[in-house]
Amino acid sequence: MFTSEPGNVMISNFELGISSAYGDNPFDFLIGGTNAGFLRGLDSANPFGGSAQSYRVFWGTGTTLPSAAVTGIQIDSQTTGVEGGVGIGVDVTGTDKLTFQLKGDANVDVTAETEIIGIGLDDEVSSDKISASSITLTTSYQEISISTGAFAVAMSSLSKVNFWMINDSTGRGPPIDLATPVTFYVDNIRFVDSSTPSAPTSLLKGSISLASGMSLSSTDTLNVTAFASQADGTIERVSFEHDGLSGGANWFILGVDTDTADGAYTSELENFNTLTPGSSYQIRAVAEDFAGNKGVMSAITGVIMTLITPATGFAGAAVSTGSIQWNWFDNSSNEAGFRVYSSTTGKVSPDLAADTTFWIETGLSPNTQYGRFVRPFKTPLEFADSATVARYTLSLPVPSMTLSGRTTSTLTVAWSTATGGNGQFVLKRAPEVSAASGTFVVVSTLTGNTFTYEDTGLQGNTSYWYLVVGYNGDLVAADPSPSFRFVTSDDPEIVHTALTSIGFLGNDIVLSAVVSSIRTLQSVTLRYRKIGESAFTGADFSPAVSGTSYSGSGTVPSAFVTDSASAGGFEYVIRAYDGQRTSSSPATGVHTVTVSETTTSPEIGPGGGTVTVNDGDPSDGETSLVIPAGAVAGGVQVTARSVSPAAAPKNGNDSPAAAYEFGPTGLTFAKPVTLTMVYPDKDQDGLVDGASIDETTLKLFWHDGFAWRNLGGTVNASVNTVSGTIAHFSTFGLFSGGLPAEADVRPREKIITPNGDRINDFAQFGITGDFEIFIFDIRGRRIRKLVNLNIWDGRRDDGQVAENGVYVYNVKSGRLNVSGTIGVAK
Repeated sequence: MFTSEPGNVMISNFELGISSAYGDNPFDFLIGGTNAGFLRGLDSANPFGGSAQSYRVFWGTGTTLPSAAVTGIQIDSQTTGVEGGVGIGVDVTGTDKLTFQLKGDANVDVTAETEIIGIGLDDEVSSDKISASSITLTTSYQEISISTGAFAVAMSSLSKVNFWMINDSTGRGPPIDLATPVTFYVDNIRFVDSSTPSAPTSLLKGSISLASGMSLSSTDTLNVTAFASQADGTIERVSFEHDGLSGGANWFILGVDTDTADGAYTSELENFNTLTPGSSYQIRAVAEDFAGNKGVMSAITGVIMTLITPATGFAGAAVSTGSIQWNWFDNSSNEAGFRVYSSTTGKVSPDLAADTTFWIETGLSPNTQYGRFVRPFKTPLEFADSATVARYTLSLPVPSMTLSGRTTSTLTVAWSTATGGNGQFVLKRAPEVSAASGTFVVVSTLTGNTFTYEDTGLQGNTSYWYLVVGYNGDLVAADPSPSFRFVTSDDPEIVHTALTSIGFLGNDIVLSAVVSSIRTLQSVTLRYRKIGESAFTGADFSPAVSGTSYSGSGTVPSAFVTDSASAGGFEYVIRAYDGQRTSSSPATGVHTVTVSETTTSPEIGPGGGTVTVNDGDPSDGETSLVIPAGAVAGGVQVTARSVSPAAAPKNGNDSPAAAYEFGPTGLTFAKPVTLTMVYPDKDQDGLVDGASIDETTLKLFWHDGFAWRNLGGTVNASVNTVSGTIAHFSTFGLFSGGLPAEADVRPREKIITPNGDRINDFAQFGITGDFEIFIFDIRGRRIRKLVNLNIWDGRRDDGQVAENGVYVYNVKSGRLNVSGTIGVAK
């Protein structure tokens, strides 16, 4: 069956239609012969990309053919769906080539002679053939092209195409050896128009011949003469093209005319606004047929494009909270007018007259950004756009200000923002002059989301005037707010950092404050009471108060602090009096301090962390644990419980200067942890308060459940602390002691049982600071090295628990070299 494409290109469609075996027999040979036939089926070997189906025509094996025999196939234009149906003539007049793909099977190269194919065409009344010697088979597809003029049939009513394979000893075909099958395949049959249309002539601008140096604008029309469809039935259209300033290397459409009836082709100019004003282009016309063949006229060079020139200097300026003036320079002399467009929503202005250079846009929202560009235009197709510019409208003025806090030297002012917000604020202040504001000066420039400011360094009991200027997103100032008058306080000013909790018992609590007043201070006092009580105990600050500026502290005795723990803590107030006015910290109510023997840390993980116990005295150091990264494997909450020296176990007849119990009990560390403990020496006389112990003799001890064991440590007398390294949690205390002797360094554990039950799991060496411990088996092989880690948990360097047996330890520091044995029993 035949189907058609535009331009009378005829294509075989082997998925549809009717085909007949053998076809007509113009040779008068034996038709078909023995074991002849055809098949239609998929052919994956076709490299030409034709139909998924192809035809196979063949003679079988083992038969001796007559000397004049033919087998073949007939492709029929009939559409009835059965062989023998009524043929319908197909007009392929516009074509000049018959093309198809053809190949034979592998046997074409091994037979006595190569098979030769014959071709035939039928119209509705006659037929014609090409001699069988015209085409020789090969084993791969070849593209065959035959002129349709070689056939004496009516191309206006073509009805059949025939393909034959001939056995003829008289010269019209080779003798065929049927010892093996002989086969040919045919696919993708086309009748194509390969002729080029005549090139257009007489390219006109309107009625004038287009020539070099002439100009084109968007209102011009191009005209050309080319063959009409009556003269060339394959003509499809005429295109008008420009070279895009490529020097003729590339071509682009200016316009197209598809009316082929009369041979006169006309087009207005499309895409004109994409061209460059004042530039010289090449222009040509092209006639194109349905098969894609083109007739191209010679290009006309030097054609100048006259376009609208874009406006420059496009800018916007906020006029009000609801309007923006857009300004530009008019660079064109041939525009019909201007339009202003939104960058997102289209045209926003009316059509503005030619030579216009500004337009005020109204109806906008406060402090809102708008993106715009201006377009000079001549026709709907001829225009040029400026760059896009974004501008904000003005913001609304700040409506009001309030005073949110004051002292003798500060005023804290606050303000609100109006609809649309602000890009920034500028706060201004003026002194009061004759009950009115003086000259305003800038106090601070603030971000648009800041609505409060503390103005410092002011005079007490003095009036100041303030106003705020809001700015829009382009940082253009709006009208200022109204001005407001505020007065600083004449009360004494107390600066104090409130204490909220302590986790240490046995220390006096020292509470410091800085006080100032516009008058000479008379007194600063501390008043405190247990939580739940009503009566306060009072104490003066020290040193004695004098002048208008004062710094001192008040003390809550340690006995009171310890006693308050049972009530949950205590409350306190600091008061200052200057002879006329009294002020308090806090201004109302009381400061509340939670007193507890135990401090619990946030969770500390493998990254390490620091735990600090607040003892309520900022003049000395703090009890703390510094846990390095890698010391613990998982998350752990550390507890530090202050142990009263009187309640702690004694070391002989001595009580500790300070003692803490750390938990989780029995926790061990993979890396040394630094423990710092504070001791009391308020008068800084070098002696522990209440014990008369020389602070330089203090050492860090740990309690093994039976006795205290000296770990050594370093004293920092300036902040009253002793520091050392530990490797596990237990109860730790500070006692007077010398440097650890050999007996102190040796572990008291003779046998350890590292089975994870936290009972006798490790050996503790009585040393801290810089040291190394080496563990050897009885053959002298080192199995563990410890650096500044004063416990051995029975493990080797590879992390595995050592085998049961006796091991030798060797402790080395700058002054000691101690050895001994220890047993492991798992």
